[in-house]
Amino acid sequence: MPIKTTDQEIGARPLTPIFFLVDTSGSMVNDPIEAVNAAMRQAIPEIKNFAQENADSSILVNVLEFSTGVNWMSEKPVNVEDFNWYDLKASGLTAMGAAFGELNNKLSRKAGGFLQEHANNAPIIVLLTDGAPTDDAQSELEDLKKNKWFSYAIKIAIELPGAIHSSLVEFVGSEEGVIPTDTNKLKELLKVIAVNSAKIGSQSSTRGKANTAASIVKPVKPEVEIPEPQPESEPTDSDDPFKDIFD
Repeated sequence: MPIKTTDQEIGARPLTPIFFLVDTSGSMVNDPIEAVNAAMRQAIPEIKNFAQENADSSILVNVLEFSTGVNWMSEKPVNVEDFNWYDLKASGLTAMGAAFGELNNKLSRKAGGFLQEHANNAPIIVLLTDGAPTDDAQSELEDLKKNKWFSYAIKIAIELPGAIHSSLVEFVGSEEGVIPTDTNKLKELLKVIAVNSAKIGSQSSTRGKANTAASIVKPVKPEVEIPEPQPESEPTDSDDPFKDIFD
């Protein structure tokens, strides 16, 4: 039987925050949102098993749903061993800009932010949407891109029919990190991305390495080439690779 880790043990490890931004607007009703819920119900236990078997880092998870407004599934990122998925429901508009603004506020170590004061691996951000924003997403994205945590995050976008491809490429920063799909393939694809994000992202303390993102999407996007890994910088006295850079 796996031994449950204590908060003290978790705090001593590098943290890998994974944020899922999920479009729950009215166009996601029925099959799309059901596929999302089914995929995550299957993925979370697999990620828990991985976390219990690998003590290199602690995996933290939170979900931001956006429709007419925005809502976090948990008040703060939760260690995956304690995380419970609650089925999402679809209705309303597509307040993607509000989601970008909320993420911008939480990608911080300041009061109210989601990133803790000690070592964090690069955050992993997975955006899933099937539509065009109904608010001013562009200006919020411009502000978000100025956030240094976001700039170093490993970003992936799952594009369902109706989404604006160019906007997702701008969010991710590359074509490679955008994965077009349809409702029929969504369940298995999202499950693979969720589990792979935890497995690969938690093995790296790097600041959004290109090869890390490519490795995550490779199983569902075989044409992606994985760049050669860059040499690691020399270790410092601190175990926190972001200590001197970020708020």
